[in-house]
Amino acid sequence: MIQLDHNEVRLRILLSLYLKHYGGQLGHPQATMKIVQESGLEHFDKNLVYGDIVYLKNGDYVKGMDVLGQAYPYTLNITNKAIDLVNNVILIS
Repeated sequence: MIQLDHNEVRLRILLSLYLKHYGGQLGHPQATMKIVQESGLEHFDKNLVYGDIVYLKNGDYVKGMDVLGQAYPYTLNITNKAIDLVNNVILIS
């Protein structure tokens, strides 16, 4: 199985959320499973991907709705902190 760097996983997730935020879905919670698929991460190690989602949530880069018995948030929203980060990455590129 191909392994991705944690930073690449996190950036893919944030970029997907960023594009939705500015693509007409402002404020709409996004299903975590759908974001994983749209980020092209559905075939990678789930522990890595969901671990990075929890990392983003704990770091205030995303907000999420927790579901009892599930280790990662069911839905995600991008925060201002993450929008600034994505903007900086886009400007550097």
